[in-house]
Amino acid sequence: MLKRLLFVCLLLFPVLAFAQQAEVTGTITDSTGKRLPFSAVFAEHTTLGTLANERGFYRLRLAPGTYTLIYRLIGQKQSSVKLNLKQDTVIDIKLAPEIYHLKEALVTDEDPAYAIIRKAIAKRQFYRKQVDGYSCNVYLKGVQKLVSGPKRYLKDNVIKALSLNKNGSSIVYESEASSQFNFSRPNKVKEVLLASRTAGDHASLSFNRALDIKTDFYDNLVHWDALSNRSFVSPIASNALAFYRYKLVGSFTENGRLVRKIEVIAKRKSDPTFNGYIYIVDGIWRIHSLDLKLYKLANINFVDSLRLTQQYFPVIGDVWQPSSVRFYYRGKVLGFVFSGYYEGVYTDYRINPNFAPDFFNKQVMEIPKEASKRDSVYWNNNRPVPLTQQEEIYYYNKDSLGRKRQSIQYLDSAKKVNNTFLFVPWVLNGYTIKNRNATQTYNIQSPKDIVFYNSVEGWGVNVAPRYKRFATNGKTLDIRPIVRYAFGLKLLNANVYASYRYNPMKQASIYGKVGTDFLDLNNSGTVSLFLNTLSNLFTEHNLLKLYQSKFIQGGTQGEVENGILLNGLLEYADRRSLNNLSTKSGKDSTQVTPRYGFPPQSNNPLDPGSDVPLFPRYRALSFSGSATFTFNQQYTMRPDGKYIEPSLYPRVRVNYRKGFPILGSDVNYDFLSVDVFQDRFRMGILGYSSYYFSAGSFLNYKSLYYPDYKQFRGGLPFVFDSSLGSFHYLNYYLYSTNRNYLEGHFEHDFGGYLLNRLPFIRKLRLEEIVGGSFLTQRILPNYHEFYFGIKKLLVRFDYGFAFNGNQKIYQGFRYVYSF
Repeated sequence: MLKRLLFVCLLLFPVLAFAQQAEVTGTITDSTGKRLPFSAVFAEHTTLGTLANERGFYRLRLAPGTYTLIYRLIGQKQSSVKLNLKQDTVIDIKLAPEIYHLKEALVTDEDPAYAIIRKAIAKRQFYRKQVDGYSCNVYLKGVQKLVSGPKRYLKDNVIKALSLNKNGSSIVYESEASSQFNFSRPNKVKEVLLASRTAGDHASLSFNRALDIKTDFYDNLVHWDALSNRSFVSPIASNALAFYRYKLVGSFTENGRLVRKIEVIAKRKSDPTFNGYIYIVDGIWRIHSLDLKLYKLANINFVDSLRLTQQYFPVIGDVWQPSSVRFYYRGKVLGFVFSGYYEGVYTDYRINPNFAPDFFNKQVMEIPKEASKRDSVYWNNNRPVPLTQQEEIYYYNKDSLGRKRQSIQYLDSAKKVNNTFLFVPWVLNGYTIKNRNATQTYNIQSPKDIVFYNSVEGWGVNVAPRYKRFATNGKTLDIRPIVRYAFGLKLLNANVYASYRYNPMKQASIYGKVGTDFLDLNNSGTVSLFLNTLSNLFTEHNLLKLYQSKFIQGGTQGEVENGILLNGLLEYADRRSLNNLSTKSGKDSTQVTPRYGFPPQSNNPLDPGSDVPLFPRYRALSFSGSATFTFNQQYTMRPDGKYIEPSLYPRVRVNYRKGFPILGSDVNYDFLSVDVFQDRFRMGILGYSSYYFSAGSFLNYKSLYYPDYKQFRGGLPFVFDSSLGSFHYLNYYLYSTNRNYLEGHFEHDFGGYLLNRLPFIRKLRLEEIVGGSFLTQRILPNYHEFYFGIKKLLVRFDYGFAFNGNQKIYQGFRYVYSF
C-alpha cells in the first residue's frame, strides 16, 4: 500500500508543481500601439525570463510571490512592473522609444566611441573568463516562411501541397527544442535534449541545437558552420579597430547605469565583419546588448542577409549572461523569396555549478528516445515563447497530416506514389523503392552507371542493386549484389557484398564479399566506369586499367575506446592480368578499329605498347588492418547510434598489411604506413585548411605483385575527384611502389577573403582555393604540384602545374566535383 501511494505521489508531483505556478501574460506595444515582437521579459534578481512572439504576446510562468518584471527591447526604454503574484495575471505594457543623449563635446577628431570601445576591449578577457562554468535551460525556436515566388511555378496544386496563401506566402518549416546546456571552461560542453519538435520541409539555414546558437562576442572571432566557411570579427575583438569604425549615437540610463549606444561600421564591406549597434555599460565596460547585421558581401552562404540581436542580463552579482539571442535571415533562390528566424531563450542559470568529475565525457550532446515523443500538452505547459495563431495552425495541420499518414490506407497510397517509376529522375539519380514504413529500401543505379565501354571488355553492363534494412535501434543490414557482363569477352562476373551494423553505439559492424569481378589496378581508385566510357568514346583513351579477381573476404570494425577505431579484413584471392580486346588471339577475337588512327594503349600501364601481362596469375592470402586515433573525439549520442562531431585536432591512422605464403598463396610481404590528416582546420577570417600526410614502407617484399603495391590517388582526366589525399596531375599507375614512400597534400579555402576585395567579382560570392602536393618514392624522388581554384558552392575549377624536380611536366585545368 505504501509503495502504491508513493507511486501515485510521484506521478502527481509534476502536476502539483505546475499547479503552484501562475501565468503572467500580456501584449507589448510601443507608444503608438504597434506591437513589439521578440521583446525580452524577465523577473529581476532571478534567471527566469521569456521572449514575446512575433505578435508581441508574452507568457511567463512564476511561482506565487512578489516580483519586479523587467521589459526590454533594443531601441526601446526599459520598463518595470512590481506585482504580488497570486493567480494568473494580465499585464499589457507600452515601451517608449529610447531617448539618447549625446553630451560629449567633440574636442578632437576622434569620435568618443573609440575611447569606450578601447575600454571594452581591455575588459574583454576578464568577462570572457569571469565564470568557470554554468548550466542553464535553453529553448530554441525556428520558423521559415516562403514570402513570394514566381507565379509560373505557384500553380494550384503547388499552393495546396505546400499549404500556401494565394500570394504564395506561408510557413514552410517550424521547429522547437528544449535543452539543458552545460559549459565548463575552457571549451567543455554537454547538451541534453529534453524535447524536440519539427514540422515541414528542411530549412535552408539550421540552428537546431543550443551548441549551434552559442555566440560569445567576448571571443575575438565568432563562427557558425551553417553560415560561412570563415569566422567573423567581433566588434570588441583585440584587433577590432583594424576592421571597424565607431560612432557614439548617444546614451541612456538603465537601473542607475549609463548605457552607451555605439554604431559599428565595417571599414571594408568585403571583410567578415558586422554592421549595426553595440550597447556598452559605462563604468564596467561590458556588453549590454547587440543589434548587428551581415550581408552577402561578407560571403555568407544560402541567405542574402542576416540580423543578429543578443541581450544580456545580470544573473548573480556582477555576472551577466545572455538572456536571448535571435537570428533573422532573408534570401532568394530561383525567384523564390524566403525569410526566417531562430531564437534562443536562456533561463535557470546556475553559475559555477559543482559538476561531477566525469560529467564532461566527450559526449557533447545526448538525444534520448523520449525527446521527440513529447505531445502538444507538454509543449503547451513548457513552451516559454507563445506560438502565434499562424504557427499554431501550421502545427495543427502538420500534426493532423501526420496522424493521417499513420493510417494503413495512407501509407499504402503514399508508398504507391513515392515508388512510382519516373524516367528522368532514374537517369539522373537512380531509382529507389521504399516499403510502407521506410524501414527497407531497394535501389538500382542510374543507366549511366550500368552501361559502360572500355578497351578490355568492350561494351558491357554492370548491374548493382542495393538492399538496406533499418531497425529502430540503429542496426542496419546492407546487401549489394553485382552482376557484370562484358559483351566483347562474353564473360560474366558476379559477386555480393553484405554488411551488418550490430552495435551503433560502438560503430561496430561485420562485413564480407565473395565472387569474381574486374577491379581497378589502382586499389585507391581512379575514375568511374561512366567517365572512362566518355573518355573512350570521345578521345579513344582508356584511362581505366583492369585485372580479374576471384575472391572471398571478411572483416569487422568497431571502437575499442572512444576515439580508437579498429578495422580488420582477411582476403583470399585468385588474380590474373587482362589484355585489350584488340590483342586477343583466336577465332573469338574482337578487333577494335581505332577511330582516330591510333591503336589504344595496352592494359599494362607500365608498358603501354606491349601485350606482355603486367603480372602472372597468382593467389594471395592477405590481412589488412588499421587503427584510427581521433584525439579528444567528441560525439552526439542518439537513439540510433553514435555520431562523431568534426574534430578540432589531427587524426592519425596506422595501417598494416600482411601477405601470407601459406595455403597455396604466392605472396609474402609486410607493409606498414602512418597517415596524419585533418579536414576543415579553421583559420579564422582566412577560411579553413585541410591536409593529409602519409609515410610508409614495405618491411618485407620477398614476394608481391602489382595489385599488392602501395597505390596513389592520381589525377588525369579533366574531371577530378577532390577528396582529401588526391593528386591533381599524377599518373594513376606509373608510380605505385613496393618500397618506401612519403606523400603530402595541403589545401586552403580562403572563403572569399581575396576575391571579395575586387569590384564586381565580389558580387558572385566566389571562394578562392590554393593547394599543393608532393610525392617522394624510389623512381619519382621529387614530384610536386601546385594549383589554385575558384569555387561556387559544390563546383569548382582549378588550374595548376606539376613538376619533377625543377622540370615542369604538366599544366592545365581541372573541373572538380564534390557532390
